[in-house]
Amino acid sequence: MLYAMEPVESDWYTQAGFWLSLAGVAVSAIGLGATYYQVRKARKSADAARDAAEATRRDSHDGFRRYFGATIHRQLAEVLRGFVFENNWALAKLRCEDIAAIFAQLSEADSATDYRRFATLFRDKISKPNKKFVRQTWDELIAQSNRKIDQLLNSFA
Repeated sequence: MLYAMEPVESDWYTQAGFWLSLAGVAVSAIGLGATYYQVRKARKSADAARDAAEATRRDSHDGFRRYFGATIHRQLAEVLRGFVFENNWALAKLRCEDIAAIFAQLSEADSATDYRRFATLFRDKISKPNKKFVRQTWDELIAQSNRKIDQLLNSFA
């Protein structure tokens, strides 16, 4: 059954529908604006969190390198030089292997290889004490290591 309206009722329903639709559009626009605002805030928060995480990673990386630089420096200064100068080849071999492992963790493959080579030489010196030991090559390795240690310990590099 079809409901017939009076012209006054029809105009009132039409106008009410128009104004409600217009209000709905306004509310939708406000909601869309609020959504964009929240997305921008979330993006800024995510960017700030990413920047903070990157800064923390850099600080950890620098601290890691400084720690290993100090460890290598201590082993060179206190232990390794004395072992080589005192001809204590077993401990010199052990420390060379330790330093090679540290350099390998720091992605310094050349230095790690050099120290492994000297560890092998020191191992051979244990069984063959008369085997030749070239002090100049050793001193060059120590000087090169000290330069790398200086780079590791420099927090502003």
